Amino acid sequence: MKEKSHHFEEIIMGNEQLTDWQSKTLKFLKAQVDKLQDESGRKDPRPRIQQELFAAMEELDNYVDDLRRTGVVIE
Repeated sequence: MKEKSHHFEEIIMGNEQLTDWQSKTLKFLKAQVDKLQDESGRKDPRPRIQQELFAAMEELDNYVDDLRRTGVVIE
């Protein structure tokens, strides 16, 4: 069985608190990456799944970088 890996495991608050919208957006982006990772590991993934996964991971990375610039610590 393939072990499920999360792109970012834990969020530790820094000087700033996440707003409800930021928290939901982060949760959505992480779920999107997880879903695409799961699908990419299947026997018969969609033809462009690797490109979709790469784009989703980039979007998550960019969002996390933006949060870090506002004082949120994400490990």
